[in-house]
Amino acid sequence: MDFNELQLIFGNDPNYEGPGELAPFAQFLAPIGEVVIAFSRLERRLTWAIESALNLSIEDANAIQESIYSVSTRTNLFLTIASTHVDNHSDHYTELQRIVKKIHQANDYRNFILHGPWTGVQRTIADGEVESEAMKVKYAQLGLKKKDAKPRSHSTEEMREKATEMLTLCREIQTWVLSVFPTAQNRVP
Repeated sequence: MDFNELQLIFGNDPNYEGPGELAPFAQFLAPIGEVVIAFSRLERRLTWAIESALNLSIEDANAIQESIYSVSTRTNLFLTIASTHVDNHSDHYTELQRIVKKIHQANDYRNFILHGPWTGVQRTIADGEVESEAMKVKYAQLGLKKKDAKPRSHSTEEMREKATEMLTLCREIQTWVLSVFPTAQNRVP
């Protein structure tokens, strides 16, 4: 191993120029950003889907996004509105439910990444390769009898995979909306 590889094992990225306190997480900053940006694109696609289902102006759809902060609430709004346009026993309805479930899962993952403390980095060497995972913790909520914290870890590969899944979901939403609402503006919001 050369000196730069050893630095990576011990958490010192020689190319990182940001605050020293964040240096151990340097290799995770780009994948975290990818999750954030991919999810923002997913949110825009959701807004476009609501716009299309309600035949709204772009400005009115944007106002909904700015007024209803909760992605879960906007997702449920989309489900409620869009499901009235398809038969409950159709393939379109089944696909709508699958898409909505995936939006909720993407939102949960985004929340895991954005909220809660990053506690450290765990590095292991496997087959001569350095594998790193960023460590986070999820604390118990008030009212629970057990207040045990649950540690989680996230690798760069996992975050990139989830970001890619979010972008794929954007295309699935676009395809579904255009098949159910053929007069919708076919644009990338």
